[in-house]
Amino acid sequence: EPLDDEQIISFFENAEKISKKNLEKNPDDLWIKYFEALRIGYYSYYLGVKKSYIKAFEKAIKAKNLFQEIYKNNPNFYEALFAIGSYKYWKSSKLSFLTWTPLLDDEKEEGLRMLEEGALKSNYNFYLAAYSLFWAYLDSKKFKKADEISERLISRWKESRFFMEIRARALEEFDLE
Repeated sequence: EPLDDEQIISFFENAEKISKKNLEKNPDDLWIKYFEALRIGYYSYYLGVKKSYIKAFEKAIKAKNLFQEIYKNNPNFYEALFAIGSYKYWKSSKLSFLTWTPLLDDEKEEGLRMLEEGALKSNYNFYLAAYSLFWAYLDSKKFKKADEISERLISRWKESRFFMEIRARALEEFDLE
């Protein structure tokens, strides 16, 4: 049975309480900060799905700022790098109608570069990084690169339905005569 909105929000709120307790005990622990930034980012995504765009954007900025703080403190924390890249890419993609104004820079290419580096060097969340990079490549119509990533993932995890699905999605973009 699917969860209702109240249950989902209560999970985010409970995770926030746990995060705050952990951060009080270990304020300099980058992994605790990372998981808090992920929590905020996932909450932002959820709010976007629910079409609460202003709140979603506020949370996304908060998550991005925390990821940037983590990366600034440790430039080898590649999980934070790909999260920043994902933010920059998708912000520019979804708000492309504003990139011609002085209000918003087009950071798609920089976001892709950060996603690529993060995906190559990430250890803990390699799957998430590769999956995020795959969808950014599809969105930017870089179908050959999306196909290459999906092929690499399938060759490594042949039985994964998750990666088979993105492989099929990549192949949809090619004319297979």
